[in-house]
Amino acid sequence: MGALGSGVGVLSALEPEGLRLSAEFHRVVADQGVVTDTSPGPASEEFLRALVDAIAAHRHWNRPPVRR
Repeated sequence: MGALGSGVGVLSALEPEGLRLSAEFHRVVADQGVVTDTSPGPASEEFLRALVDAIAAHRHWNRPPVRR
């Protein structure tokens, strides 16, 4: 999953347990298969590379279990 700009705020509002999100402009954070960047505008090359790497990894077994 990837979130850019204000989308990071939407993702943050979901309060994902133990997930690090980007909190600074022009800083890409990839954690547990989720890639975020709070920078405004289109996706940077760094963001796209991190997103492709996360998708290529396919499974992220270190994620906490889903609460039901």
